[in-house]
Amino acid sequence: MAAQYTSVRNAFRTEACDEPLTAKAMEITAKLNLRESQKALTRERILDAAREIFYREGYYGATVEQIVSAIGASRQTFYLHFADKEQLLAELIEAYTQRAVAYMERLPGPAPTLKDVRTWLVELAEFLEREKAVLAVVSEVEAHSPETPSFITATLDALMRSLSRRAQSFSTAIQGGAGALEARARANLLLLEIVWAAAEKRRGGEIADAAINIVAKAFYDFLHDKRFHPRKNAGTSARKAKIAELEQAQM
Repeated sequence: MAAQYTSVRNAFRTEACDEPLTAKAMEITAKLNLRESQKALTRERILDAAREIFYREGYYGATVEQIVSAIGASRQTFYLHFADKEQLLAELIEAYTQRAVAYMERLPGPAPTLKDVRTWLVELAEFLEREKAVLAVVSEVEAHSPETPSFITATLDALMRSLSRRAQSFSTAIQGGAGALEARARANLLLLEIVWAAAEKRRGGEIADAAINIVAKAFYDFLHDKRFHPRKNAGTSARKAKIAELEQAQM
């Protein structure tokens, strides 16, 4: 009887203790989630401020003090999130690349009409207009570097891969094979021409529409250039021709 009483008493004690522990765990989890959310928000605010200050002052002219002052934070807060300006710039470029890839993958494929390409280019130009701050920083850093910075190469490669999933000509440009070098050169040139056309459209000058039309036609011609479309059945055709030749010899 005493043992049964002890068992019941312990059961009630466990239930009584479990509830406060669960509530405490929930409270701790909530605080951790809030802390992580605040940390992520601060990081985003630093990135947003840096984007604007880099655009206004230039990457090399901007300082950590200017960035943290813009959001009412301290240098200590900055260095809790970033090792230096280079890491901050790298994250800005990485985020831009992800957004740019999403737009590249809107290319109608694999054989769009000239009208389709032009429509896509206009949308892409509008996107690049919104990204002018990042593009300005990229141009500045590239101009000051004796060699193409690795982050620019990584961005170009990511854009090229995204386009290769939409069009065979871009796939040839990155995978090699017949005509690969010319395909790669033309693909790189087209990416530069897109930025140029977007800049002209942003200025709104008399050649804005002509710039879009010229690049759209160049893009269209590249996508439909049969030299960059290796024949998938070339090996099968060769085997059939060989079999036919052997059969003819036996007759």
